[in-house]
Amino acid sequence: MIIGATATAVTAGVGEELFFRLWLQTRLEALLGAPAGIALASTFFGLMHLTSHGSGNLMLDVAQVVVVQGTFGLFLGILWWRFRNLWFTILAHLITNGWPVLVWLVTQA
Repeated sequence: MIIGATATAVTAGVGEELFFRLWLQTRLEALLGAPAGIALASTFFGLMHLTSHGSGNLMLDVAQVVVVQGTFGLFLGILWWRFRNLWFTILAHLITNGWPVLVWLVTQA
């Protein structure tokens, strides 16, 4: 479980940052300006996580991913816009994805 969760945290964090920040957000900023580009990329980032929610209530699931993952995407988007350093966004993403693994490890001791 630890290896699988860690591998998922790393690959998802790196892959999502390469796509959503480096590729998508950069292009949306060039087309629409920074605020709109960041907001739109963050919305897509949030909606991409919809598949990980399954309450049976689509509206609730959409609202949750837009608020939670969309807000996290906004943070990552601003971080990318401000510093243009993919390592910063990857590290923030890895820490966030890895947090549940760390909590699980600590509670198992």
